[in-house]
Amino acid sequence: MFDSKSGFIMPPLSQTSSSENVAFTKGAIVRIHLKDFMTYNEVELIPGPNLNLILGPNGNGKSAIVSAICLGMAGKPSTIARASSLSGYVRHGASKAIINIELHNSEGQKFLVTREITLDNKSAWKYQGKPVSSAQIEDVIRKLNIQVDNLCQFLPQEQVQNFSRLKDKQLLIGTMKAVGKPELEEQFEELTKMQGQLGSESLNQEKDELELKKLQEENKRWESDVKSFKERETLKANVKNLEKKKVWLSFKEELSHFKNLKEKAIEIGKRYAKAASRFEPLEKTIAEKEKTVRDAEAAVKLKRDKFNQKTATMNQEMYRADAHKQKMESLASDFQAKKLVERKRIENEQSFRQQIINLEKDLEALDEQEKNSSAELEDIDARLNAIAPHETALAQRKHVLAEEMRRIRYEINEFQSKVKSIEDIDKNRLNLLRADRGLTPVYEAVMWLRENKNKFRAPIHEPPLISLSVKDTKMAKYVENSIGFHDMKAFYCENKDDMNDLMKILREDRHLPVNVVHSPRNDNEPLTSEFQPRMAISDLKDLGFHSFLRELFVGPEPVVRYLCKMYKVHNIPVGDQRAYENFGVIRNQYGSLFPTFFGGNQQIIVRGSRYSRNSITQMSDIRPSRFLDQTVDTCVLEEYYAKIAQLEQRLAQNKADEVKISQDEIGVNKAREDLVKQKRSIQGIQANRRVVVSRLDRVRVQLIRSEKDAVDLVEEERNVKEKCGIAVRALSKKLKEFSKLMDQLLVQDMEREALQIHLDILRVEIHTAKNQLAEEKEQIVSLKDEKDEADRMAEEAKLRAKRAQEDVYRSLRIRAKEELTAEVRAMFELLPNTIPEIDEAIGSATARIQLMGRADEQIVRDYAAREILIEQLTKKINNINSRATSMKDKIDKLKEKFLPPLLQLISHINHSFGRFYASMNCVGEVCLYTGEGENDDDFRNYGIKIRVKYRSSEPLLDLSGTHHSGGERAVATALYMLAMQELTQVPFRCVDEINQGMDPINERRVFDLLVETACRETSAQYFLLTPKLLPGLDYSPNMKIHFVQNGEYVCDGWNIDKHLQTIRAMNIQN
Repeated sequence: MFDSKSGFIMPPLSQTSSSENVAFTKGAIVRIHLKDFMTYNEVELIPGPNLNLILGPNGNGKSAIVSAICLGMAGKPSTIARASSLSGYVRHGASKAIINIELHNSEGQKFLVTREITLDNKSAWKYQGKPVSSAQIEDVIRKLNIQVDNLCQFLPQEQVQNFSRLKDKQLLIGTMKAVGKPELEEQFEELTKMQGQLGSESLNQEKDELELKKLQEENKRWESDVKSFKERETLKANVKNLEKKKVWLSFKEELSHFKNLKEKAIEIGKRYAKAASRFEPLEKTIAEKEKTVRDAEAAVKLKRDKFNQKTATMNQEMYRADAHKQKMESLASDFQAKKLVERKRIENEQSFRQQIINLEKDLEALDEQEKNSSAELEDIDARLNAIAPHETALAQRKHVLAEEMRRIRYEINEFQSKVKSIEDIDKNRLNLLRADRGLTPVYEAVMWLRENKNKFRAPIHEPPLISLSVKDTKMAKYVENSIGFHDMKAFYCENKDDMNDLMKILREDRHLPVNVVHSPRNDNEPLTSEFQPRMAISDLKDLGFHSFLRELFVGPEPVVRYLCKMYKVHNIPVGDQRAYENFGVIRNQYGSLFPTFFGGNQQIIVRGSRYSRNSITQMSDIRPSRFLDQTVDTCVLEEYYAKIAQLEQRLAQNKADEVKISQDEIGVNKAREDLVKQKRSIQGIQANRRVVVSRLDRVRVQLIRSEKDAVDLVEEERNVKEKCGIAVRALSKKLKEFSKLMDQLLVQDMEREALQIHLDILRVEIHTAKNQLAEEKEQIVSLKDEKDEADRMAEEAKLRAKRAQEDVYRSLRIRAKEELTAEVRAMFELLPNTIPEIDEAIGSATARIQLMGRADEQIVRDYAAREILIEQLTKKINNINSRATSMKDKIDKLKEKFLPPLLQLISHINHSFGRFYASMNCVGEVCLYTGEGENDDDFRNYGIKIRVKYRSSEPLLDLSGTHHSGGERAVATALYMLAMQELTQVPFRCVDEINQGMDPINERRVFDLLVETACRETSAQYFLLTPKLLPGLDYSPNMKIHFVQNGEYVCDGWNIDKHLQTIRAMNIQN
């Protein structure tokens, strides 16, 4: 690629690689042509379908390419945050700038978009070479899912730091646009819109309800005045009717009819007034009875409290009475004991006397037995000699059994000590989790899972921090340095539904940020035994290796299988210092077989270059073990329990044998003792005689002492009876007090019961009165309706009379009777003959009107107007409620469509993001944020949170400028973009100088992950612009490198093929 004025852009070194065979994504950029744009006279860029690495010093025009992509894809200058107006992108000295961008179309002709920018900040657009409007271009860009205003797809240099400042909601929207399905963003906008409408409707409803309540209260306040006004108007109408009747005397039938109706209305009014007069006293009576009920309830409570106090006092008295009773029982028991002692003493005394008699007889017999008995002694000696070997054999067998039982007990104690030690290790590991603030959620999750394992379909295994057991604690450091910490603290589910349920319970319900991994146990998954190293360890012993990492620990099958798949622990050899010293030989001969191995306290990673035969070696010190050096071997624990059971069974059998030997010894000893007794009896008659004499003297002394120890039971009985009498009198007194208290309790209980009965009667009376009051209300309403009907009929009669009067005066104009027709005269005769009766009625009605006073007609009109408003507001509120219910149903249905794919999308991003961080020995997490509190249905609060941890001593924190440096934020930004790259729905992604501010270690790791992810054949196109890169990085054949360089001495005649041949020759030579 060549710039005709400002410099030369070197063609990519990978232009002859396999990347040209990789298919472009629809909408990917296949060519960029710029003319008079920023620093370029004219330049053309041919990008690759995957990773495009654009290198060059600052100020040479790299960011101009980013600006051209943005503006050429209908972007705004504000997106780039460079020049504030379009004219700023026209090269100095030129009149206009031209941007041509060609996009891949897998279905036909490529899409060509052209934008011309003039100095007066105007743009002209062309599509496929034909002039079009900007709206048409925007429609094309939108259909291709190109979003240059979305920082999740297009991240210019000036906007890199702004990515970490995105609000949670902005990040969520950007992510959905970049990697979500199109309907996902539409559903989110629709949910947010409907929720806003629902909130607005709710506010309007609250305002209308307040207004309705205000109008109803206002009408209630004026209701009595309006009623009085209507009653006054009715009386005035009656007066007018009476005055008209004075004139319409000729219309007897009409007047009589009117009077009947009037009398009926008055009679109903009286009944109505009488009923109303009964209503108020009835209400007063109910109020008085309710007050009486409250007083009675207070009295019942007081009685109950007194009853409880008396009951407590009675219980205390019962305890005291029991104390006296126990004292009497104690005295009686002591006396019985003395009686038993005395009886025993008497029995002993009788025994002593009998012994004296027997000893005296023995003494007489011994005196007679002094004679020669040598033959009998020889027989006894022979029999004793025959018993001796049997005694010796029994003693030896008993000694052997005792020694074996001692040894078995010792072994049982040893195994029990080992079991206790192992169980203490599990507790120690849990204590370490609880003490580490960053691992406290893992501890809480473990304890919860141990109590709720039965809630899941398949086993769920605790994190390797707990479940793994290292055979030799010295080897624990190798295991911990080989497995990512996020997997060391993760839970392992065999069932995928269990994984989803566990994540929901721990993360959403219990707010515990823990990791959960799916490691199924089925026929499709290989067994742990199927993961074999590439060479036998015996072939590697000369190099210093003693075992593979998999051989150093044991754990649950799904956990070990996952570690073999993810970390290749079955193929990582572990050796001593000799392996470290021989790492050169190992790297050269076995580097491809064992890219990772341990030697002494060093971890060595060997990677081969993709462009040469050279290998890159990375060494790092091994961190000391934190958890696994305290090993819990569940298999050994079960083996110990089994051995303890076997030993206890053997011990029981030996005890039985010992009992049998003891029984045999008893028999032998008894026979020997009998013989010894016979021998002694023969040999020591004289000695026996002295013994008998001694025993006789001793028994006589014992007899004398026994006689002195005699007890006077009669005196003792008298003392006991005296003390019991005192206790009986005290008990009798307490029982009398108890009886008195019981009587008082009965009286209080009867009084309380009487009050309760009285209270129940009052409640029944109140209930009856309220029923009567309700009946009176119904009667008043009925009378009111009847009265209104009578007034209406009277009014109709009055109007008919008035029309008749007007007709008569209009037709006759005279009052003379004789001038009336026969028909009219007959009608007059039916009416009253005198006017005083009518005058009296008019006077009475007028007096009542005067007594009632005047009412404001405006109040009545306002009352009627408010009634109309009340009816309108009621209908409006009902309509709002109906719409709100319908909208909530729509929200719920749309939420069921929206939330599962969103959670799945974020879960995929979180998995990749966490995996990237784990590969850097850090922790990263992406999760859906639904706002504070328990309401997770407010979609206006929805957003995505990025949480990272770069050091083990710090907690997992939200990505922000407050907690993280610019380099750390850049790492998080880059890895988030990479996590989306695996799920990308956009044709290309562009990132400008995101590695600026990263430390070399993180920059190298991020670059390796970028190459691995963006160079996959299924990955979308990716543009990375940077002024520099670290040496010794790995490159992929699917990436394309573009060098941007300008200046005074830029060569325009490079022979690229010759240059590449020279480089390849140097690589072969090396």
